[in-house]
Amino acid sequence: MQFSYINYMFYTSMYIKYNPSYIQEDYAIWKVTLEDEITGQPYFVKDHRTNTLKIVVFDKSNQMYLIDHNGKILWKRLIGETVISDVHLIDYYRNGKLQYLFNTEDHIYLIDLKGRDVEDYPVRLPGKATNGIAVFDYDGDKNYRIMLAMEDNRIYNFDKKGIPVQGWKKPLAKNQVEDPVQHIRAFNKDYIVITDIIGNIRICNRRGEDRIILKEPLINASNSVFYENNTNSSKGAMLTTDETGKLTYVNTNGRINQTDFGAFSPKHHFLYEDFDRNGHKDFIFLDKNQLYVFDRFKNPIMSFEFKNEIGSSPVIIPLSKSESIIGIVSDATKKIYLFDKDGDLLSTPDMVGKTQILVGSLLNNGQLNIITGSGNTLYNYYFQ
Repeated sequence: MQFSYINYMFYTSMYIKYNPSYIQEDYAIWKVTLEDEITGQPYFVKDHRTNTLKIVVFDKSNQMYLIDHNGKILWKRLIGETVISDVHLIDYYRNGKLQYLFNTEDHIYLIDLKGRDVEDYPVRLPGKATNGIAVFDYDGDKNYRIMLAMEDNRIYNFDKKGIPVQGWKKPLAKNQVEDPVQHIRAFNKDYIVITDIIGNIRICNRRGEDRIILKEPLINASNSVFYENNTNSSKGAMLTTDETGKLTYVNTNGRINQTDFGAFSPKHHFLYEDFDRNGHKDFIFLDKNQLYVFDRFKNPIMSFEFKNEIGSSPVIIPLSKSESIIGIVSDATKKIYLFDKDGDLLSTPDMVGKTQILVGSLLNNGQLNIITGSGNTLYNYYFQ
């Protein structure tokens, strides 16, 4: 609707257009247009000065952006290489100020809140990395360990200065490693879990020596990671799913126990989290266009069938001590789906998204924000 005034006369114009396939994109609290298409996913980073959250995101031109709670781009800088890892927060100086750690194939970067390189970073790697870094703080003393794999299929271990850790054995995987190395703490021991692209597993200690040698073959599902077993410790120290979707427990003696929740494809996604917030972990499977949630007794909690196949992993979003929801992004429809524990759909078709979603309170005031990207646009929605 438009009002205008010409030659002492007021004019009113109205225009209505209907398109049944149109997706309204203006329901976001704000949206930010970047210079190129978003790659990967957005990340929350804490501002140590205000105790609020900001957002880091990368685009296809290999630029890094820092965006505040109002959707303002505080700075951008050219990385010049494709980032292949998540963004990890570390306190390099142990003074409460946080920096952003990530890697490309050739370098590890550490960047501060103002977009500046820290100390002698970026650190050039001795070879080409094949996976994103994993960052461990075993004892909570900020004595960080940075692990990644390289083209020789060995796992390398660096301290926070990017210097190789003395005494680390550089364990060798059978094939190339593309997923980040995992750290599991169970039964008061540390386990470093390495999974290659075929699904072969190697489990080491802090020195890179074998801690568990499997007594049976195990091919881990490509979209399933390892978790500490909190359901039935007698079955094993940790659990995951194999390529057929069987829940697989790994014991410290190398023995394997399995439980069947149904037939799943090798590309299924698996999460092990307390979805219904009853104090016990649940088993969550997303396979093709089917979502299933089971409790620890294998009883179904909820299920949902999508119209299109889902390619990204579900996200569990805790709302309170007694309530959480599942968030899923459909790449095919570019929509966000949110479910409560009863399987009810909470989101609307107006919530547009393509990247993995983030949910948190940007202002740390209890109001939850849903952050996602599509194309070269970053969106911020309120969770009502």
